[in-house]
Amino acid sequence: MRSLVRPLSVRRRMGKVLTAFVAGIALPAGADPVVPAHLPPVVSLSSPISALDSAGIAGQSSSRYEAADLEVAHERGIDEVLRGEPGVLITKGGGNGAGLLYLRGSGGQGLLTLDGLPVPDTLPGVINLNALLPDGLQTLEVNRGFGPASRTFASLGGAVQLIPREAHDNSADLRVEGGSFGFLKETLRGNLAAEHARLAVTVNHSATSDGVYHAQKDNGNPERDPFHGTQALMKAGLDFSDALIWDGTLFYRDSWNAIDGAGIRNAMLAPVDENSAFFKEETWMAQNSLTARLGENCSSRLRLGYTHNRNRNWSMGLSLGYTTDLYLARWENEQKLWQGGDGENVRLVWGAEGRHENAHGPTYALTPAFTFVPGPSFAEARSQQAGFAETRFTHGKFSGDLGVHYEGYDRYGSHALFHAGAAWQVLPALKLRAGGGNGFRIPSYAEKLFPLLGNLNVKPERSAGGDLGLEWQALSRLKLNLTGYYNRYDDLILVSWSAQPSAALPCIGECLSNLPNATIAGMEAGSELVFNEHWRGGAAYTYTDSRNLANGRRVPFRAKNSARLWGEWQARALPISVWAEGLYRGKSYNDIDNRLIIGDAFRFNAQLSYRVSPKMNFYVRGENLGDDKTPDFFGLDYPGAAVYGGVELKL
Repeated sequence: MRSLVRPLSVRRRMGKVLTAFVAGIALPAGADPVVPAHLPPVVSLSSPISALDSAGIAGQSSSRYEAADLEVAHERGIDEVLRGEPGVLITKGGGNGAGLLYLRGSGGQGLLTLDGLPVPDTLPGVINLNALLPDGLQTLEVNRGFGPASRTFASLGGAVQLIPREAHDNSADLRVEGGSFGFLKETLRGNLAAEHARLAVTVNHSATSDGVYHAQKDNGNPERDPFHGTQALMKAGLDFSDALIWDGTLFYRDSWNAIDGAGIRNAMLAPVDENSAFFKEETWMAQNSLTARLGENCSSRLRLGYTHNRNRNWSMGLSLGYTTDLYLARWENEQKLWQGGDGENVRLVWGAEGRHENAHGPTYALTPAFTFVPGPSFAEARSQQAGFAETRFTHGKFSGDLGVHYEGYDRYGSHALFHAGAAWQVLPALKLRAGGGNGFRIPSYAEKLFPLLGNLNVKPERSAGGDLGLEWQALSRLKLNLTGYYNRYDDLILVSWSAQPSAALPCIGECLSNLPNATIAGMEAGSELVFNEHWRGGAAYTYTDSRNLANGRRVPFRAKNSARLWGEWQARALPISVWAEGLYRGKSYNDIDNRLIIGDAFRFNAQLSYRVSPKMNFYVRGENLGDDKTPDFFGLDYPGAAVYGGVELKL
């Protein structure tokens, strides 16, 4: 089949660029007065400090990025942090930051959470990846595979959890960055910390005055599409006593993006320039938690949350959009049932939760003449109640969990979800882990309701599967990880591109539907090597075998191969650091029949940082320096080479 997006000689260029990359960072080193920056870990096993505060458990593959890790490369969005992470696939449409985010081939609302609340979809299956910036985060944690029974809002392939930063002192800093496409970003962060109270605030505004291309420029679309957005994130805490703690989170964002419409290019339906089209999104997220230690062996937490999302879109002469609200109440408890020597214990985690959602917005119907006519307004409410119980244990070289999560929906029936996981420390340097379970996810209101793109008839998706992995400290400076997994899906909620409607897929353009039967299996590998105190690096590779069991073809937007190679070098005698990475994405398909082929791509990013004083740091960062414009999504552009410069000033 003919590729509709011209593939590039990626593999040949990848070898040349990576060779130059490795040679370039292998520089002489001497005594370094600068504290080396922390680097992001690869697939690592996290032992939970508290069942209420940690999502990582014994049998699960996880990566954890602390604040210092997130600031290493001064990346603009969490998508840039996550690209190349084992198991993570990101499909970014155009240059405005919105994109598909998959973990082990599964996505949807619930994959990404902020302090326990699901980050709302922007479009069906699409998240605004630029809306949550690394500057405001304390921790980013990637947990692959089915989560423990006590976890809420986990997607079927895992979860990415964002924790806002907390104040530990009285301080403030200003960050300003500008560069290609008329990009300008200002970020102000402030901290107030007393003995028993704390408040951290991050306020950000960013914009591109020139804009990047949304519809693919090389497909006859010369118009640039600017954007601007403002967001604020607050994290507060108050210690009433050593045994009673309150914390709260408030997040607000308002963004506006110029976008494009749909038309005919090369006798096919494709995104085309539309001067008046735009997309505007306003989001509020808030949560309050009260945690109590009820004794030496028992703790309890009550969390109340609220999310409001309002989208407005003008395209092809139609006023589109929808509004959703979500209310959450969650009560969770941890009890230590048995305590032995050397940290051995058995714990019970149990609780209940309830959520209520409502949504409303317009609908449109597609006529045989390929025009759209208004339909009846949509308004719906739904509720869910759940209870969970989970046992976690640590005994000698073994640790694990076993739990059940029972959910009841007013519109989708009742479902029992199970999870079991275990880890075995075979040797001091070798750990084996395994996990398995099943999952159930209802469609978000964006997937049901968004005009023209959503599907009011979309059904919930179900999955069952498991994984097996190992972690090996091969040498004192070399860490290796390897995991294999398999998941079987029923009614997989699927985003695809359709050139024309059919009985099986009665939509056009970007479509959302259910894939009755599918499997997604794969392998994740990672390594980290500390060459010396000034130079370290690592690599990650993901293999994904996705199959539509109805036709034997690959599931759209799931690239078979992806890889990342990164490194950082710290100068000895100068406060200079160099960071660089190479990212490879294999070819993928955008349609169910695998006729829309997206060629493979390689992108090289690098950053140079110079710390003038303890309070001032300058940096310059290059993105996609090889100028590979191969898109991730059919008909949508991918930004070419770009350069940004910034300054950080502690006030």
